[in-house]
Amino acid sequence: MNSFLKIKFKSGALQFAIFTSAIIALLLLGLILYLHSYKILEQKTYLTIESIKEVNNSFVKVAQSKTTSLDTTTILENDFKSTKHISDFWGVFQKTKVISKVKNKEFEKIALLGGKHNKKERVSLYLKNTFKPLVVVGNTVIKGKVKLSNQGVRAGNIAGNSYYGNQLIYGSVGVSAETLPRLNADLLKYLKDLDRSGNSLVNENYFELKETNINSFFEPTKWLYENGIIDIKDGFIGNYIIKSDTLVRIKKHANLKDVLILAPNVIIEDGVKGTFQVIATNNIHVGKNVKLDYPSCVLVVNKNIVIEKENRLFIDENSTVKGVVGFLNKENVLRDNFLTQVHISKSSLVYGEVYCEGNLELQGKVIGTVFSNQFVVNAAGTIFINHLLDARINSIGFSDFYGGILLNNQSKSIVKWLY
Repeated sequence: MNSFLKIKFKSGALQFAIFTSAIIALLLLGLILYLHSYKILEQKTYLTIESIKEVNNSFVKVAQSKTTSLDTTTILENDFKSTKHISDFWGVFQKTKVISKVKNKEFEKIALLGGKHNKKERVSLYLKNTFKPLVVVGNTVIKGKVKLSNQGVRAGNIAGNSYYGNQLIYGSVGVSAETLPRLNADLLKYLKDLDRSGNSLVNENYFELKETNINSFFEPTKWLYENGIIDIKDGFIGNYIIKSDTLVRIKKHANLKDVLILAPNVIIEDGVKGTFQVIATNNIHVGKNVKLDYPSCVLVVNKNIVIEKENRLFIDENSTVKGVVGFLNKENVLRDNFLTQVHISKSSLVYGEVYCEGNLELQGKVIGTVFSNQFVVNAAGTIFINHLLDARINSIGFSDFYGGILLNNQSKSIVKWLY
């Protein structure tokens, strides 16, 4: 009996020892697997962080560059790392995608970039030197650094209104050149060829209308193209180009974000709100109480040698455009032309830049910079050349982070990260 108990006891002890050993072995195996998994995860995290760093560092270099390298550029490539830039334009802004691959981890970002002015460089007003003085009248206020013709500035009188300010310019005054600061050459070529784009696209580039249309900038651009009038009353968010050969009308309840509108003529109806760019070859009419957030653009790219009365950009009362407002002329020369190419009405605001290679009638307010060939005022049945009546221009305290239309030999800033 005792020997039986001893045998049973030894057998139980042996089973316990085997069970304990198995538990220890499983724990050790689990620990090894955990350490191995942790090491793999740590390596993946490191590679991901490195690829993100490469992308961010690349955008810093792109922003600092004063040139535009379009198409695909390989910046760095070896067995471990590769970084590529893919750049073109989206309206008046440069669109750049940076793709970084570190070993087997890839990361990409897309951004809009615009021209950057630092505080020392930024001017409130750059008026082309036409050898005529700037004449300020009424409650006109110009604050910040300005560049004018060698005839300078003086006070004037229009229909009994004299100048009511304490000083003519609230800032330093320099002498301008006989031409406006030039746009980036690649951007200018893109803008002048833009009306021909999209004419030969294959069917897969087009899409069917929905109430809300969303397309990422990581996907191919989608187009809505018509030979006739397009009325936009739906939602378009993201990577869309809407083009008509005649007229685009943007209705009050349209929801537009980051899209590009192309047509000879564009009407933005009263009360429209959104963030989008409009580029026309003939006429843009911005209605009353329109609110276009940054980064928006309304730009007429004139293709006619002879400028007609309808070749202009009109911004009606109580509207706000945050971004770029402009008129580009075919030759940047206006001989004996006293028509208004850009009209900014009373109580309207441009926060950003006005770039006008024509005649600008400024009745509202610009916070930022005005580049203009010439000013006009239509009052009392007369056209007054290089006059400003009740206009306000102010660059003091303007954001250093603003990115606007790209000029030649200009560094850039990030306008917006795309999605």
